[in-house]
Amino acid sequence: ECCIAIPLSQIVFIEEQAAGIGKSAKIVVHLHPASSNKEPGPFQSSKYSYIKLSFKEHGQIEFYRRMSEEITQRRWESMPTGQTIPVNRDPQAGRIRAVGIVGIERKLEEKRKETDKNISEAFEDLSKLMEKAKEMVELSKSIANKIKEKQGDITEDETIRFKSYLLSMGIANPVTRETYGSGTHYHMQLAKQLAGILQTPLE
Repeated sequence: ECCIAIPLSQIVFIEEQAAGIGKSAKIVVHLHPASSNKEPGPFQSSKYSYIKLSFKEHGQIEFYRRMSEEITQRRWESMPTGQTIPVNRDPQAGRIRAVGIVGIERKLEEKRKETDKNISEAFEDLSKLMEKAKEMVELSKSIANKIKEKQGDITEDETIRFKSYLLSMGIANPVTRETYGSGTHYHMQLAKQLAGILQTPLE
């Protein structure tokens, strides 16, 4: 494994670079010119005064936020001269640090997938509810027409189906004009019952 370190004091500023077609989003880190006594690195010299950090799974947002905080606070300036951050030579510890950003990316991706799943399930439940409501409306129209035209009797099968639809939607005691009248109280109770039915699938 290989790790490359850059002192935060070497950073001038950072900026976000949006993703493009076939390209991932990046963080551009602009650097001060290298000092003459700098430690050896992968390249002896470069014509560029910046580096680009690429992220696979949306980790750039959290990384940009935390890096911006560090650059703004400039905590390295409060460290006594000559004091350095202790380096742990344990390979296992190095591996843990190396996967830090990957871990953040993975958690963000898992959270996004969980959110997408919850949204899909909510819409699926809502679609089923709408389908049930459609069948219920058709049955209600059929019953209403028979009552209006006074032609034919409402069969026991239709009555059972109607009650079954109500129960499947969690309505044991439906709000009707017979029980609540035809005024404002009826409409308020009906609206309350409909809100209760729709709340669960929407949540």
